[in-house]
Amino acid sequence: MKKYFYLPVSTILILGSVLLGGCELPILGPTSGKLFAPTHTPTPEPCAFVWASKELPEVTSTLQDIFLKNNLSDVGIQASGFGENCLAGDGSVRSFGLMCVDLYLDFHVTSLDTTDSLAQVLRPTLVLLADLPEGILPAAICQVSIHLESLNGEKWLNTDIQHIQQAIDSGKKGRDFFQALFPE
Repeated sequence: MKKYFYLPVSTILILGSVLLGGCELPILGPTSGKLFAPTHTPTPEPCAFVWASKELPEVTSTLQDIFLKNNLSDVGIQASGFGENCLAGDGSVRSFGLMCVDLYLDFHVTSLDTTDSLAQVLRPTLVLLADLPEGILPAAICQVSIHLESLNGEKWLNTDIQHIQQAIDSGKKGRDFFQALFPE
């Protein structure tokens, strides 16, 4: 009768990793060579990453042109990039990594009191933003800040593009649209 010697699977995996990886085990001694050469990519001086914002004048200009072509010339817009600065050891900025785009909209309205009229002013602009073709923005929209200004005061409203899209998709108009965007 033949006798078979069985090694547990874990022992086989460990020995295989050691032999292929070129590690040393005290009982085996050093291996003669590695089957896979390690890859080493030299890296520049390390970065200290910090949250940062950066103006995006080209994106702002592009959006202004789009607004003008869509008869929304009374809406002010500014685009700003949100991401991380890579700081060198001396504190200088080596690079900026864009994560998303924040948009700032500025509306001059007759009154802040009637949400129905505010929605009529906001809706066309927000629909246009939600339907921007790919490639217009260098990254996804994170936040949309809306500044409403009138003779009787001002109001700041903040939301995100997903919330805007939900309000648009709901089909609501007027006051209901405004309430869907900015529930009080």
